[in-house]
Amino acid sequence: MKISTLDGNVLYKVGYNEYIKKVRNDMIKLVAIDMDGTLLSMDHTISEVNQRAIHLARAKGVKILLCSGRTIHNLLHFAKELGIEGKEEYVVGYNGAGAVQVEDEVFVYDNCLTGKEAKAITKICDGVSANYTVHTFHKAMTPRDNVHSRHEAALNGVEILIEAPEALEDEEVVTKVLVLDDPEVIDAYEEELLRALSGTYHVVRTMPIYLEIMRKGVNKFIGTMAVAHELGLGKEEIMALGDAMNDYELLSQVGLGVAMENGVEAIKSISDFVTR
Repeated sequence: MKISTLDGNVLYKVGYNEYIKKVRNDMIKLVAIDMDGTLLSMDHTISEVNQRAIHLARAKGVKILLCSGRTIHNLLHFAKELGIEGKEEYVVGYNGAGAVQVEDEVFVYDNCLTGKEAKAITKICDGVSANYTVHTFHKAMTPRDNVHSRHEAALNGVEILIEAPEALEDEEVVTKVLVLDDPEVIDAYEEELLRALSGTYHVVRTMPIYLEIMRKGVNKFIGTMAVAHELGLGKEEIMALGDAMNDYELLSQVGLGVAMENGVEAIKSISDFVTR
């Protein structure tokens, strides 16, 4: 079904009336928002119209949760830009591997890889000559200098270290291993990596140029629900917005899942609502 709104936006919806009822009856207490491809514009900034919408929601008492594959450090920067501050405000980073309270930057949840696991993963990545970045809470490292790792590190505001994963301690905390390359290059070896890794780890293609590898069971829904637990909220009181496969568990399980029109078809097919 296609619905045109008063401002000319075109919305595609399977249960539009249910969506309106939940929003108008103030059933939504928290909105979890993906960053790239969702909240952020093509220049990786938050538009004035999105900032205004977030301020209006917060003025009504709705919690805004930035929920992304990006680093915690980067999300805290955007939270500050939006005026999201206080002991009951949070961000969820690394695709759900960590949830942090904004004011004190204290982790209320984390489920990360170990250095030993990261070294096993990168050995398999080396076998297909994949470019990758290993992320910890404090640094990003890659054994081979490459434009993709440098670009991703710059987006997150972290320094990229040219360092082999063997430098990691076995018990060191690793948030994720991020495979980065041109889309057609990842296409060529994605199936091989999935066969080798998906039985033990959570492997998801988050963008055409990114394939992300995390601990099994880590996803944005788990990270979001850790925050919801802190706030005393149930999943039915949450709206989530996203566009890619790392948003799948989140959008499919919360009270309202909203997909971007620019999102992948699998995400749009399981969402309650699709934007223009």
